[in-house]
Amino acid sequence: MFLRRRRHGCRYGHAVVDGHELVVLENRSLRVAVTPRRGADIVEFRHKPSDVDVLWRSPWPARPAALPAPWAGTPETAFLGDYLGGWQELFPTCGDAATFGGLPMGVHGEVAHLPWRWRAEAESDDEVAVAFEVETVLSPFRLRRTLSLRGDLPALRIDERIDHLGREPTEFMWGHHPAFGAPFLKAGCRIDTDATTVLTSTHHHDPAGRLAPDRRTPWPYAEGVDGEAIDLSVVAGPEAGTHDWAYLTDFERGWYAVREPEAGVGFALRWPADVMPYLLYWQNYRGATSAPWHGRAYVVALEPHSSFPASFEVGSPLLRLEPGASLERRLVATAFQRDRPVAHVDDDGVVS
Repeated sequence: MFLRRRRHGCRYGHAVVDGHELVVLENRSLRVAVTPRRGADIVEFRHKPSDVDVLWRSPWPARPAALPAPWAGTPETAFLGDYLGGWQELFPTCGDAATFGGLPMGVHGEVAHLPWRWRAEAESDDEVAVAFEVETVLSPFRLRRTLSLRGDLPALRIDERIDHLGREPTEFMWGHHPAFGAPFLKAGCRIDTDATTVLTSTHHHDPAGRLAPDRRTPWPYAEGVDGEAIDLSVVAGPEAGTHDWAYLTDFERGWYAVREPEAGVGFALRWPADVMPYLLYWQNYRGATSAPWHGRAYVVALEPHSSFPASFEVGSPLLRLEPGASLERRLVATAFQRDRPVAHVDDDGVVS
């Protein structure tokens, strides 16, 4: 980054760390780092004025790129065995391992495991844009994602397009998996959203969790296993020792914001709820004791999904494209500081 000619305004950089390629977009307000050869994961989303990166990183260290995980060869373990945190694209399936087109597909789909091509499309004082692209193998798609920053705004615009390259109509799922961790995530963080309903499901349920399965309740409350009302808008601390999934739905537009207590840092996401009408709310307060967690993970993920529950085999609705057809959408992610609740996130990511 240091040797790059541009060192001010909107800009991008490229580096290799322990064999892992990194592409970085930044301006005065935001720094975003992507690993194109590891699923084009977003591994840093840093609010520069406060120097806070909101994304979670796993408690186990990243291996050098030349050392593949020896346990990553099965559909069930391919994702978890190499999961380092951050923000993944989930496509063409989300959640459970599945059978897709007659072949096994791993947890959270295909593109999170593939190397993506990338190229810079714009770089000036006022805008930087980098396009990432991948063609899938087990499914007949091309996925293109363009990340861009403008001016000094702390908002990352994500423009995406799916192209169907096959000869038969194909059903699929689509989701995003941003996970939040300490020091940003802490007890008392608040979640604001325009969702109105909370769903739980037996399909994704930890018997040691605090939420009762197969319930439908008004946001922000979920029914606990003892019948109590649990306020999901308040993040618990790591001492809670619980592990749960819930799904938020019935959005007016599709947005949420997570913010630290008092005048802390926040993260907001705006997405098209007509394409992704569910938000999977993963709450691992050091309560998951199976591998690879072993009680080590304090993490919350808020994941826009196309289907409920997160399973290609049983989830609905499934998206569908005809041969030669395309599907486009835009997400906007924003970092902010605010000492009061968020009432709205607009199409440009502006928080109010």
